[in-house]
Formats: sequence, structure tokens, C-alpha cells
Amino acid sequence: MTTATAAAYDMRGDLIEACSCMAPCPCWVADDPDDGFCNSFTG
Repeated sequence: MTTATAAAYDMRGDLIEACSCMAPCPCWVADDPDDGFCNSFTG
């Protein structure tokens, strides 16, 4: 039997974005959002 190991993650940066648009988000280049709206979180 094998034992699974957890992956270690380290994220660094100045901007984190998550939205409902396909990547890359068209809103960043003043284009219309996918499906007519963009639900997003930036920080």
C-alpha cells in the first residue's frame, strides 16, 4: 500500500484575482465580460 503525500504550496504576489470569466479575464483590457457579467474577487 502506498501513502499519499500532501503537496506544499507557496503563493506570493501583489495581486490575486478570481472571477467567473474565462482566462484571461477580458475586463482587464476593457473588453466585455464573458456571459455579460463578471463576478470577481481581487485583493
